[in-house]
Parts: sequence; structure tokens; C-alpha cells
Amino acid sequence: MISVITATYNRKEMLKQMIDSIYDQDYHDFEVIIVDDCSNDGTYGMLEPYRSKENFSYFCNEKNMGPGYSRNYGFTAARGDYVIFIDDDDYYVDSSFFTKAIKTFDENRSSNISFVSARSYVENVRTNSRTVQEIGCTGFKNGTDFMLNLSTKYRKPQSTFTTVFKRSILVQAGMKDMAMVNDYAKWHTP
Repeated sequence: MISVITATYNRKEMLKQMIDSIYDQDYHDFEVIIVDDCSNDGTYGMLEPYRSKENFSYFCNEKNMGPGYSRNYGFTAARGDYVIFIDDDDYYVDSSFFTKAIKTFDENRSSNISFVSARSYVENVRTNSRTVQEIGCTGFKNGTDFMLNLSTKYRKPQSTFTTVFKRSILVQAGMKDMAMVNDYAKWHTP
């Protein structure tokens, strides 16, 4: 199962688009975990149609704690073997992304891969255009090589929503004890 975790704060319209893009995936063994950082824009009400789904969990912080805290809270609630951290303003345009990622894990069990990542697009809503964001590598990379060359030879993906992490690797690396769970820290965890 893939645990898809998002922290949100006062972005209900974007959050709906993000959630719908997850439920549009052709791979259905996932759970959606929303951690609301004390929104006051009607997020709770907007989520009404999703809350009755078995694979949907909603948590709300009693006070605004920030996205790092909220992501970590979602991670502690995750039950899947795989984890995706997606921001509330991200969404999938490829409905087979989950299937492709899990297939890569399944076909390469002996290689002990820690994550599968894909390119993303940055959308400019003013010009109604998209720019491709490549990470600068294809195929399998040794973890040490990748981390040592991150930001020089290889580029960190625009966001972690294009990456499926193996949960056990994140646990082993101490993710639960991280004070700030943001994109940069997650990339230096595996």
C-alpha cells in the first residue's frame, strides 16, 4: 500500500484538485492522509465527500504547527509500505504514476531501492503553460553517488510528490525524529 500524506492550510480549492488526482490513479492500493494545520477556510466541509472513504484519514491540529510538524504527524499515521509526501498545491497528470512506481519496486526487489522518482511540470497559471523539471538522471543510481551529487550533477525534484519512498528506509533513517520534515530534509534521509 502507498500512504499519500499531505499537510494543508487554507488551500481547499487546491487540496480538492490534489485529492481528486490521487483518486484518479489506476493503482488503488493507497491511503490518503490529510493533516489540516488548523485551516479556517472551510477545508473540513470541503472534505465531506472523502471522509466516508475507507482509505481516507483526516487529522486536524489544535493549533497551527507548520507543515513540517504536520507531515511528520501524517507519517506516524501511515500504514503503507511506500510513502508519498504531496503538497496541497500539487496534483498528478499521469493517472498511471502509482502503477509505474510500484512496478519498478516489484521488478527490482533484489536491488534494495529506497525511492522511485519521476520528472514533474511547473505550471504557470498566468501564462497557462508548463515547464518540464528533469532530475538529471535515469535508471538506477547508487544512493551514495546520488546524495553526494545532489544539486550538482543531479537535481532535486521540484517536489516530493513525484517520488515514492520505501517507508522502511525512511524509518531506518530516523524520519520520525526529524524536527523539520521538508523536501530538502527528505532527500537527505535515504
